[in-house]
Amino acid sequence: MPAAIDPNAEPAEAFRRGYEQLSPDGPEHYPVVHEKLARMNFTEPPLAEREFATGSTRALVMVADDDEVTLAHATATYCALPAGELAVVPGTSHGLLLEKPGVCNAILLDFLLNDPVTPFAPVRRRPGR
Repeated sequence: MPAAIDPNAEPAEAFRRGYEQLSPDGPEHYPVVHEKLARMNFTEPPLAEREFATGSTRALVMVADDDEVTLAHATATYCALPAGELAVVPGTSHGLLLEKPGVCNAILLDFLLNDPVTPFAPVRRRPGR
């Protein structure tokens, strides 16, 4: 089982360092956060794709090509979002934001700062579909 979702594993050093640098609660609080995140991974109810179908807000699904989140799940989520967009970051894992921050930042900034384009040859977004 990947350490990122194993509640008994030591947290990744990068996560611990980042938390310690930014948290107003101090470094001694990180074990509490790690335990809550691990518990959430095992106990929180997943959202069903049908729950996304009623939304109309533009949404970005960004996933790594070697992620804990499967490509099938990411694709199903993307397809369920009426205004969904999908980004698969190559050569990364669930730590994609740390592994390729430049690529991720470029994708996020493009999504947040620009209006969606009108696709030249849409399949999923084809009018009347």
